[in-house]
Amino acid sequence: MLRPNADSAALSAAIEQLTLVRRIQGDTASASGIVRTRPKGGAARAPRVLPWARRVLDDLHRAPRRMVSGVGMVPAVVIWLPPQRGRRPQP
Repeated sequence: MLRPNADSAALSAAIEQLTLVRRIQGDTASASGIVRTRPKGGAARAPRVLPWARRVLDDLHRAPRRMVSGVGMVPAVVIWLPPQRGRRPQP
């Protein structure tokens, strides 16, 4: 979920956080939930702005409303992220 006025930096930061979670927990969630993260140490560093973030936001602003589980009917687009693998479940 992004604020309506989100910019390329906000989308890039959200994707960076999602990638971090996937790297730690694996690519597929075993349960739904909210993840909150915060930077370690002092001041937060500015995220690297992804070169394609502006295009995705433009697509999102033109997107039709779709049903998103747990959210409702909202404009939505699908993006694909590279596999992170993460740790495997222990037997």
